Amino acid sequence: MSDEDPRPLRVLLRTCDGRLRDPADGDVVGLEEFRARLQAGERLRVRHERTGADCTLDTVAQVITACLPHRGARLADLQGLFEDGPST
Repeated sequence: MSDEDPRPLRVLLRTCDGRLRDPADGDVVGLEEFRARLQAGERLRVRHERTGADCTLDTVAQVITACLPHRGARLADLQGLFEDGPST
């Protein structure tokens, strides 16, 4: 059995102004769409379009922050953020 994930890896580019762009079609990808793609089990990597630096964790942190209802929210408040996605 192989440990390699058979799902294709989709690379998104983070522009200098912080937007996400899918180089496959040039479309802008919003945080909600990014979150939905994660929930659907899509393998995603985010790279800075100019430097090529990995921005994946920064983008996931941005999604989590956007889902917090207010400053000082507890981690328990994030329950359901990624529910209903594929189990690993």
